[in-house]
Amino acid sequence: MTTSPHDKQARLKSTLSQLSLFTMLSAETQAAFLAAATMQHFEAGQVIYFEGEPADSVYILEDGWVKSTRMTHEGREQGLLFLR
Repeated sequence: MTTSPHDKQARLKSTLSQLSLFTMLSAETQAAFLAAATMQHFEAGQVIYFEGEPADSVYILEDGWVKSTRMTHEGREQGLLFLR
C-alpha cells in the first residue's frame, strides 16, 4: 500500500514535533523545514554518508539504529558512534 504525500507529511510533522529542538523553532521556520523535508528508508548496511562528502542534509532517526565509522590509516573500519 502506497502512503499519500499528505500522510507522509503528517507523519513527518508528528515525528518532528516530538523533538524539543524542532519545537523551539518559530512556526515559519518549522513550516520551511517541513516543506524541504523528505522521509527516507535505508536498508541494513546501506551507507548514508561518506566521510569527506559535503554535509548538505540533516537526518533524524525515527526507527532503527545508525553506526558511524571511519577508516583508519591501516585500512580498518573503526566504530565511532552507535545511535538508536
